[in-house]
Amino acid sequence: WMNFQNLFVNSKIEKTQCLLVLECFDGLSLADYSETNPGSSSLLLVFFQVILALYELHKNSILHLNLRPDNIFVGVDGLVKLGGVSLLRNSNHSHLTSSFLNPTPGYSAPEVWQTDGKLDETADVYSLGSLLFFCVTEGEHPNRILSHSRIPTKFRSIIQKSREVDVAGRFGSVRLFEDAVL
Repeated sequence: WMNFQNLFVNSKIEKTQCLLVLECFDGLSLADYSETNPGSSSLLLVFFQVILALYELHKNSILHLNLRPDNIFVGVDGLVKLGGVSLLRNSNHSHLTSSFLNPTPGYSAPEVWQTDGKLDETADVYSLGSLLFFCVTEGEHPNRILSHSRIPTKFRSIIQKSREVDVAGRFGSVRLFEDAVL
């Protein structure tokens, strides 16, 4: 789960200043970890930790907006950490550009690529669907989801619903997504 003990907030820092705290972490990105052939069961254990971490972010009104195998880290002890967190509050982001958010084809929701500023946690739900695909297919990119025969039947509709282009067709929250997966 997401541990906020390393996220420092100092109310005396001016709004124009930024405090960045980095942590040394012994492990692999999920992309690299998947190449060690851990099997879909181990990848799904990582995936469920990502759900818990993302739930904690959303509970604190923070959007990730950049969930992808390169931004998820698996420690030698099995602990999972998220990297690349945008730290954006869940609100209007019309001033942001897609280059600021660094979207990833196949993982980032369509609205992250647009500049209309309407971003909420359903953008992260889209990415969760892509990550679920990545985990159940043992490391394949989610570019042709519906025609992919290696997706277990149980997960096909969940992946499809979470990756709907229309935001209204997706799961409305990480909790609803998790309920469908379990």
